[in-house]
Amino acid sequence: MSLSPSTKKRKQHDDADDQAEKIFPAKSPESNNIIIYIHPEGIGPKRLDIMKSSVIKNGFHLSNAMTVDVTHVISELQSREDVLNSKEFKEIRNWNGYVVESQWLVQCSKFHSLVPVAGYLLPSLSIPESTPVTIPHEETSLYPDPDFDLNKFNECVAERRAVLDHQNKDIAEALDLLREYWSLCHQTVTDERRALAFARAAAAVKCLPFKVTNPRQLKGIKDLGDGHALRVATQIVESGHSQEVEEKRNDKKFLSFQIFCKVFGVGPSIAKKWYAMGLRTAEDVKKRFDQLDVSKDNMISYGMAFYDDLNRPLQLVEAENTYKHITALAQRILPSVVTSMIGGFRRGKSSGHDLDVLFSYPEREHNEHGLIAAVREELDKKGLVVWSRYSRADGPRGVEIDSSPLPAGSAKDHLLVIMIILKYPLDGHFDQLERRDFSTEKNLGLFQLADSARPWRAIRVDLVGSTTAQYPYAQIGWTGNKQYNRCLRQYAKDAFNYSLSSTGLYDKRQHRWLPAQTERDVFDHLKLSYREPWERNF
Repeated sequence: MSLSPSTKKRKQHDDADDQAEKIFPAKSPESNNIIIYIHPEGIGPKRLDIMKSSVIKNGFHLSNAMTVDVTHVISELQSREDVLNSKEFKEIRNWNGYVVESQWLVQCSKFHSLVPVAGYLLPSLSIPESTPVTIPHEETSLYPDPDFDLNKFNECVAERRAVLDHQNKDIAEALDLLREYWSLCHQTVTDERRALAFARAAAAVKCLPFKVTNPRQLKGIKDLGDGHALRVATQIVESGHSQEVEEKRNDKKFLSFQIFCKVFGVGPSIAKKWYAMGLRTAEDVKKRFDQLDVSKDNMISYGMAFYDDLNRPLQLVEAENTYKHITALAQRILPSVVTSMIGGFRRGKSSGHDLDVLFSYPEREHNEHGLIAAVREELDKKGLVVWSRYSRADGPRGVEIDSSPLPAGSAKDHLLVIMIILKYPLDGHFDQLERRDFSTEKNLGLFQLADSARPWRAIRVDLVGSTTAQYPYAQIGWTGNKQYNRCLRQYAKDAFNYSLSSTGLYDKRQHRWLPAQTERDVFDHLKLSYREPWERNF
């Protein structure tokens, strides 16, 4: 059956669009079919030479004159009509190739591939006579995801989702590095605010459901803003490089602060003191540790002694093995206990810096630490506890939003936590390690023990206690991540005047706590779509 001229033309157009949406490796057969002409108007001679060289390096054919065989025209003019009406097209009629902006060639060079032309086509100003005049949505061809709606994306940040394997890791990594730089090296409140701004910007990029290939796709995104963060993100998209990011990454002070803050118990204020004393590395700190005013802080002492162990990533299989062992101990003490492995592992990470175990049990009037204290004691009896400390916390990382409806300093506004440095068997068998005689270790000094040949390595474990009523809120708070918690709590405060923490959700207007049986109930209270733990990687 033959096709009518209009049907045949439409089919050819659809086939061309399908071809344009595919990404082909450089120098593939498809790329070899590409013939590019660079429209010279508005492009300087030196830049024109660079662009021509880039075309050839990418494996495309370069045409030095406009011919009917050209498939792509690169131009700096404002519209497709401006190009087609230029003198280069005077002898050419009915040419139906692509007219793209120069940024398309930049992206082809960056990815060493033939990237889709969608988002890079020069706009067409002509309107067929038979077509009603309509104003197209300005983002129609800008985003590769046809379902992406910028207005909806910006409407509620707490509705966004971010997975670990998101599509913009290069941009997010750059913004996260600047966040870390200003978090560690801050001098003023302005620097701290700058760190928070970069944290929000990085989270926004992680939530995008498509790979950013055009700087225009970054404009108008809430939390990315139109200033510093956007400028850095644009540089990464355009060239894959930001001089500012590289300067910060290699800043000597920043590198030392990173090392110091990896010591268990050390934050930016102590790191700043050590740097001012001329210390630069972990070895520098070890050599002068007895002279430092923190030498009497046993958390930092153990953190320094076991620096290498505690900074070796804890693998998922090791975390699961430890979690099962601790849960089995807890169930022997209280068979009805409910536990969960929280933190980054619950969000889908394959490794982390520590293990967080959440316990849920009935509320007790006395001996608040109750079950988790009993679990710690059992671990200690078996010789597995290297160091421990009782504490209170509202999550694995501090969150700045005022989330407590109770008076400042109230004993109930944070969950009960026991921080432990635990012995993890090198062969993975806790039962065999528990049968060993550890008496000889007691004769060794702290740093001697850390440097000795051992059948175990030190890992960090947090035991977190919650009542049955607190458990859903504790799961959300301790699953994280920090930026997601910050976003969720700010939303609860702004939208409903609620106070959200790891202990509950408090309605400040009606002066009452909102009960929840599951995490989904918490999201329902906030009128938000439920997000799985692996979608909370802001």
